[in-house]
Amino acid sequence: MVLQVRLRLITASVALPILAILVFWGGWLFSLGIAVVAAVAVIEICNMARSGGFYPLSIVSVFSVVLIVCIGYFLSQDPLYIFPVPVILATASLVYLTWVIASNNPVSWISNIGVTIACPCYVGCLMFYAPILRGIDQGTLWVLVTLTVTFAVDTGALYAGKKFGKNLMVPSISPSKTWEGAVAGFILSIVLTPMLVIFLDLIDSLYLALGLGFLIGIVGQLGDLAESKLKRVAGFKDSGVLMPGHGGVLDRLDSVVFNLALVYYFVIWTIQ
Repeated sequence: MVLQVRLRLITASVALPILAILVFWGGWLFSLGIAVVAAVAVIEICNMARSGGFYPLSIVSVFSVVLIVCIGYFLSQDPLYIFPVPVILATASLVYLTWVIASNNPVSWISNIGVTIACPCYVGCLMFYAPILRGIDQGTLWVLVTLTVTFAVDTGALYAGKKFGKNLMVPSISPSKTWEGAVAGFILSIVLTPMLVIFLDLIDSLYLALGLGFLIGIVGQLGDLAESKLKRVAGFKDSGVLMPGHGGVLDRLDSVVFNLALVYYFVIWTIQ
């Protein structure tokens, strides 16, 4: 436990400053960083699929996810309303990936093509919202709030669960997530989100701020559980090893990607 905490802190001390620089810099550099991270996440999913006997074309998946993020970047240059097709497609792709890897059906070229397409759709259609959110009015602050609250919820839920957790949340999906940890993360989101958005003058209504905190606390943890289910059916504890103490890139993205879409639509529908 102590070693894991140290590894997590070391990884965070390197990754978070780089992430902050990219967010503040914005533009093509931010989108490039997002595209690289998305590509690594797609490779991790392809590796999980191969463990189940599938043979996705990784090069096609990587190219596709980079293309989707690039489309998000170009659309962010001229802010407009994005109909929520990408987030629906991403959710459907995640459901498909989980189902097809968990099924005992013989692997065919059709399922390989399906996995090749679903991998970039799951990751890319959610990471698509990173440059889109960054491109709206006060987008830099919105991205920072989204990342800060989501990471805080993840961390709070993890350590509260380890210290106080007694009741497993969904043991068939995640053997370590507890209700105590989930509640702690949710409360943290309810408290931290209003503090940040009101202090940064992003929202002037306490009710809207509390509503956003409520949604972030729920959606982020559901995204985490969804990715845990995918790993479970693939027989993986972590999606990768690139981030010591955290696991793979996808393990860090699972909560963030859905919240990026959530915050974008919350802002567009209620504030701007």
